[in-house]
Amino acid sequence: MVEKDSTAEHFARRTDWVPRAQPIEGGVDRVDLTETNPTRCAFSFYDEDLVAVLDSRAALEYRPDPRGRPEARAAVAGYYAAQGLEVDPSRIYITASTSEAYGYAFRLLANAGDNVAIPCPGYPLFRFLADLHDVEPRPYPLVYTDEWSLDPAGLRAVMDKRTRAILSISPNNPTGSYVKAHEQAALVRLARESGCALISDDVFSDYDLAADSRRACSLAATDDVLTFTLGGISKALGLPQMKLAWLVLNGPPPMIDEAARRLDIIADTFLSASGPAQAALSSWLERRGPVQQEITGRLRANLAALSRLNGSAASALLVEGGWSAILRLPQTLPEAIWVERFLVEARVVTDPGALYGFADEAYVVISLLPPTDIFSEGIARLRAVVDAG
Repeated sequence: MVEKDSTAEHFARRTDWVPRAQPIEGGVDRVDLTETNPTRCAFSFYDEDLVAVLDSRAALEYRPDPRGRPEARAAVAGYYAAQGLEVDPSRIYITASTSEAYGYAFRLLANAGDNVAIPCPGYPLFRFLADLHDVEPRPYPLVYTDEWSLDPAGLRAVMDKRTRAILSISPNNPTGSYVKAHEQAALVRLARESGCALISDDVFSDYDLAADSRRACSLAATDDVLTFTLGGISKALGLPQMKLAWLVLNGPPPMIDEAARRLDIIADTFLSASGPAQAALSSWLERRGPVQQEITGRLRANLAALSRLNGSAASALLVEGGWSAILRLPQTLPEAIWVERFLVEARVVTDPGALYGFADEAYVVISLLPPTDIFSEGIARLRAVVDAG
């Protein structure tokens, strides 16, 4: 008699995830078009000056504050001031990552079994974050017809009395779509009517690749509804290794005061943001012009390289901003087969659209961050596979 494997009984159900298959490793000729780590993409702004600011007396001081060091919060307020937004430094919370900032918001807003509405297609990280905080993710649809747009009816359909927050991501990952002003007004109106909060993720907002006067401003200065605006240096400065992000809290009184009281306790419980990184934040943000120009130049060059698909059965969807692009493939094969063929026949790594919640096929998601010569080679190989049918 074979005994039933009881290993899973020792662990929490919230972590019972199915492992994702890993791509074939090795090979000098492999092109990884899913690479989103900027430190592995040959940018020139990684130099000694970047880390020199860590070699200071301030980096050795431990001055715990649940909201973060005053000079770090002032630096974040200055970041928004450069965008024409007045943000109160006392409403800024410094965190180790935007993932941690999401965790703060989920813990503040939701009891176990409550839900949050998240845009779909969307980054798979949100499903893991929701699971870890005992919150149910409720995907709401983004619709593509020449450009991506919010479906207000689809959003309303996934919400109920246990919806505690609506996530708004601008530009979204992987669609690269910014929230338009009329869409943001609809989100604020729905949040007010339902009594839930808005969580606005702006991490890719500095990477505008297609000007559009319809685009909404950041929610970092709004007081209409309870709002949590997230940003960080992982994307804004290409510094994921420095582990520093922020949350801006806004809303009408007295709700904002009660939210801040509770957030102070949550943040004081962890105090996880790096002191040296907080001390360096002002100097790092002063460098953001050249850093963002170099990254944006790479993104634009790789967008232009997608022209190598012209005349093929594959095409790129509109990209407004961010670090990703979506390729639409012929429906002659399931996208999982396309991804496998790209890997086996062309040694090119791509992500299937299903990973990001695409409702139909066939799509792959690629990163616009790799060096352009490598990116162009990868696109040429993909086209060869598609042309072969």
